[in-house]
Amino acid sequence: EPEELDVVPWPITDLCRLTDRDDCTEGRTIAALYIARDYLEGERSHVR
Repeated sequence: EPEELDVVPWPITDLCRLTDRDDCTEGRTIAALYIARDYLEGERSHVR
């Protein structure tokens, strides 16, 4: 049975501070955050 997920609201522009925390160490989570950030930045550049 899967663990319940912790949801921590965090500004996508401040990922460095989030990944510096001791409780954010899962590599897949960190990779997904940066992929999402890059995707969203690309979407914003197409809107302009």
